Amino acid sequence: MKKLLGIVVLGLLLSGNTYAEVKFQKTKLKIDDLVLQGYTLFAAQLEGNMIGNGVYVLTKISNDKQSIFHCYVAMKGLPRKVETCYNLTPSIE
Repeated sequence: MKKLLGIVVLGLLLSGNTYAEVKFQKTKLKIDDLVLQGYTLFAAQLEGNMIGNGVYVLTKISNDKQSIFHCYVAMKGLPRKVETCYNLTPSIE
C-alpha cells in the first residue's frame, strides 16, 4: 500500500508542469505596424462572416533568428476593429 501511495504522489509531482500556463508578451503593436517593420504573413485562419475576423501569424527572420507574432482580429462592425498581438519570441524585438 505504501508503494502504491508513493507511486501516486510521485506521479502527481512529476505531472505538475504538464498543465503549466505559458504566458506570452502582449504588445501594443498592430498588424500594420508589424508589416512596416518587415514582418510577413505566415498563416491566417479566418472566422465568421466578417472580412478580416480571425487569427494571423506574422514572422520575421533577422540575424538567423526568427521572431513570431500571433495576432487576433475581431471586427465589431465597421469601422471598429479590435486587434491584439502577442510576441511569441519575447527575447527578440
